[in-house]
Amino acid sequence: MRSHLWRYGIRPQHTPWIAAWSWANAIANSYFHTHWPSASEIGTQYLLLLLAEMKRNHALRLPYRANKVMPEQVQALLIREPVIGE
Repeated sequence: MRSHLWRYGIRPQHTPWIAAWSWANAIANSYFHTHWPSASEIGTQYLLLLLAEMKRNHALRLPYRANKVMPEQVQALLIREPVIGE
């Protein structure tokens, strides 16, 4: 799991890391036969917890003009994939 995050330069912090694994454990135990989430799913849970912590600490924000001066490379990375039925 750590190697999956390390590929993106993310080094797990203790509190959200423990919380992500606790969450994954709850998910695994919610099935009749224990079924663990994949490494990428647990990684996603961890990132969500980090973003929530940043928001709580008022650290989750972009510069005021971030959406007005966005390079094409960034736009390509942020393109939203269509949801089936939209």
